[in-house]
Amino acid sequence: MKVFLSHSSRQKPLVREIKACLPEHVHAWLDERSLLLGSDLPETLAATIHDSDYVVLFVDEHAVQSPWVQRELTWALDRETTLGRPFVLPIVVDEDAWGRLEPASFRQRLFLPCHDLSEGSVRLVASQLVAHLFAWLSHQLDDRHETSVLEQADAILREAAAEIRRMAHPHTKEHPLSAVQLLARLREGGFVRTASEFDALIVLLRQRGAVAGLVIHGDNVYVEEEHYGWKTTLYADQKAVIASCALRQIRSGLRLVLDAGSTTFEIARQLGRGISLGAWKGLSVVTNSVPGANVLLDVASELGLEDGNDLLQVHLLGGRVRSNTLAIVPATEEEVPRIPLADVAFVGTNGITPAGGFTTHGTAEAQMKRAMLAAARTRFVVTDPSKLGIQQTQSFALLGDATIITTRRGFEEATRRAEDWGATLIYADAP
Repeated sequence: MKVFLSHSSRQKPLVREIKACLPEHVHAWLDERSLLLGSDLPETLAATIHDSDYVVLFVDEHAVQSPWVQRELTWALDRETTLGRPFVLPIVVDEDAWGRLEPASFRQRLFLPCHDLSEGSVRLVASQLVAHLFAWLSHQLDDRHETSVLEQADAILREAAAEIRRMAHPHTKEHPLSAVQLLARLREGGFVRTASEFDALIVLLRQRGAVAGLVIHGDNVYVEEEHYGWKTTLYADQKAVIASCALRQIRSGLRLVLDAGSTTFEIARQLGRGISLGAWKGLSVVTNSVPGANVLLDVASELGLEDGNDLLQVHLLGGRVRSNTLAIVPATEEEVPRIPLADVAFVGTNGITPAGGFTTHGTAEAQMKRAMLAAARTRFVVTDPSKLGIQQTQSFALLGDATIITTRRGFEEATRRAEDWGATLIYADAP
């Protein structure tokens, strides 16, 4: 959002303070930082006001007497008439001056008072200004799409975050993506134009937690560790198909071990739906996934199941919950939980290579995955093909220790590689 700050030179210290309190997504134009030597003042100021979303007018005795402020107010009111909506928002420093401001009709407007120039009061005025700015923006609905400007901005940020995640997802510290490549892709998508805009976008997305785990170091871009909040959005269609295939491997009366992760969460979700529809009964699920356990327990609650029922039992493994992945892992190396013997295990992975086998980020995760596979008679690793060819730091199984359930469509080259390695694969999207 672009905001023009109109004020007398006497109020410049106050305006600087309020500008400093505004959030990054409010771009406030201040003449002392934006005017260049030799600029045509009337032309520059008029053009800047025309391109702004709002003009904020600071009213004091000096502003009433300033020809420049009066000229800026005239340009702003002309622009307001063209837009057909409120465009000039007053902040009154001196109410006596407000009573003499012309045109008189402008004085009928609601204004923000700013009499106390203490730090707390300045922050309060800045906060109130931001609230009013976004309240007005939320009223500006697109007649064709009925989407507010804020919703459009949020949608663009979500699309930018998704594009960054798609590109960075397969890249580790050892095999990083080039920042130049990422910038070029975002330019093609119309998200940024310059390197400075790229930097600003990354800062904003990090503040929102949209690219948690992403590292940019010099020209290297890589994922230090995938976070649950955004990896569930990657390859969602493939994960749904993989989960459906995984469920074809089970029958009523089995004890299942279900790992934490986005693909295994989709298994839990589909498993819960199947139980609701009567597809299985007598299932026992042991898991270290907090979201996976929750979705299954929600189904149990909806069905009104009593403790000790013969339809579904859920066992949550003990340990420490990782806030970024929502996975339960051993609190220490000596506290790996003992997992009862199970019929089938579905385990996720962060990387698959012929040398490392199945790999993950940390020791605790590797210990838990190793224990899950060891507990089951039949073992599956469920993964989208983007993990093929990636090797993380900790190995938890060899390629021959489990059958891979993945997809072929769209990833033919990667899946051919896995076949060349001698891995056993089930293609969930096989005809």
